[in-house]
Amino acid sequence: METPDSVFRSARQLLPTQDTSAFIPETFAAGPVGTVSDIIVISSILLGILYLRRMANVLPSIISCLLRWKESINLEDSVKLSRDRNITAAILALPFILTVYGQGLIAPEFSEGSGPVGQLFLTAGMLLAYLGLRTVFHLIFRPKRLGGKIYSASYKAFFSFFIAEALLVLITTGICRFAGCRESLTHDIVLYETGFVFLLFAIRKAQIFGKYCSFFKAILYLCGSEILPAGILVSAAIFL
Repeated sequence: METPDSVFRSARQLLPTQDTSAFIPETFAAGPVGTVSDIIVISSILLGILYLRRMANVLPSIISCLLRWKESINLEDSVKLSRDRNITAAILALPFILTVYGQGLIAPEFSEGSGPVGQLFLTAGMLLAYLGLRTVFHLIFRPKRLGGKIYSASYKAFFSFFIAEALLVLITTGICRFAGCRESLTHDIVLYETGFVFLLFAIRKAQIFGKYCSFFKAILYLCGSEILPAGILVSAAIFL
């Protein structure tokens, strides 16, 4: 009979001898931000399921707003559609913020030391600050001769185009990740899509203003109420 020493002539140590912390995926290393992301995604899915009928009901009107300026006014005439539009925009805001953070569209230098969770909340804070500035500038540059209905339609048209932007960005990001595209390519595509939708929104809003005042005043109102707050947001993201 062979002895154990003669049977097991050699052996190899299969356990790692190096520090394995460097090989932990970044997703698991960033535990807190992963937890926050999971909460946002789950909350968005549950809200989307809960309000799915309302979201589907308002989508045709959203598409019409992209194609015709007058549809933004028609949408405000319907209390139900306007309410469904606002609910849809609020639901899409959560995953949109997460996508903007993930693509690094708003990443000022001073946020680098705040950690992943801090950067996520900073992204949300900057977008909320933009909405606040936009509301203030709308009040400051409100045309005196513009009726309340038209003013409300021009102000809330932003939420219709935001829905289109959010859906476009989410779908694009999902397709790019499924196709294995580079993060830099996804970032550029999302950035161009954002610029395109904002440009289209600016054109439609200028058409609304231009129907009730001169072209020159319409451009001034547009610059004061939309271009100025957007410029402040972009400047803060680039230079701060």
